[in-house]
Amino acid sequence: CIRDRVRPVSVLMDCAELGYGAIAAHGHADCLSFVLSVGGTPVVVDAGTYDYFTHPEWREYFRSTAAHNTLELDGKSQSISSGPFMWSRRAQPTIQEWLVHDNETVVTGSHDGYSTEQETVIHTRRLALMKTDGRVKIVDRVDCTAAHHAVRRLHLAPGFKAFIADSGAIQITDGTITLILEHKAADSRIVSADDKPMIGWISTGYHRRTASSCIELSDEFAGLAEFTMTLRQA
Repeated sequence: CIRDRVRPVSVLMDCAELGYGAIAAHGHADCLSFVLSVGGTPVVVDAGTYDYFTHPEWREYFRSTAAHNTLELDGKSQSISSGPFMWSRRAQPTIQEWLVHDNETVVTGSHDGYSTEQETVIHTRRLALMKTDGRVKIVDRVDCTAAHHAVRRLHLAPGFKAFIADSGAIQITDGTITLILEHKAADSRIVSADDKPMIGWISTGYHRRTASSCIELSDEFAGLAEFTMTLRQA
């Protein structure tokens, strides 16, 4: 069981096919993205949808990989859109394991969305939820041969702020709930809501946008690479 001082943690990771039906109409480029709540309060959240027809640039942003809590490679989305409700290329997901142990639950999935004719690229994410203390450990692996730039993002629910400590760890808090994000990224930063480039916005309903904060963890690498981060309660 989880100790009394630790609030229950709930995590959901997406490793499903893109969208619905033949054209994946309502899909988002969000494979291996996750959301997290603590004690029933959302902390790391999905950005939402916001618009269908009126603001095409916002429609494109809210469907992009950058608007989700997964790994973006070279500033590109893992699936490529070809219209407001269509996609010209889709990441193909694979669920590799879903294990329930006495002390942890583990899910591992992968996708090929960043592969090209020149290079096969596979992004694999292993997410483990520790049952004793609510820690969440995420390991991202990129199998590739060329040089790339990776960004992992965590979009925070409105009301939560993030601060980088001297140790490099990142504190996430709303004054009541506090999480510590530990990582070994080459560069980390907290991004406030902005229009150019679009980042840090949460949509709670149609044509509703709320300014929030986004954590970005960035790395340059070549060939096979692994990136780890852990979220724990303070």
